[in-house]
Amino acid sequence: MMHHYGSILLPHGGSALVDMTYYENAVHAMWLASQEACDKLPSGRVYNITNGEHRTLRSIVQKLIRRVEY
Repeated sequence: MMHHYGSILLPHGGSALVDMTYYENAVHAMWLASQEACDKLPSGRVYNITNGEHRTLRSIVQKLIRRVEY
């Protein structure tokens, strides 16, 4: 991946899958966790919030570079 500022080296050539989470979905998850119904769930556990839209790291970085260039 070349950019006019130089090269960007990505782990495994950018093939790693990443799932970005839209901020409103993360806020909604936090709101749900604050509700009384969640009081019955075990505390101290880890919950992964995801959009279920896996993308390669390379495609995300390429999109970011295109947005910054314009």
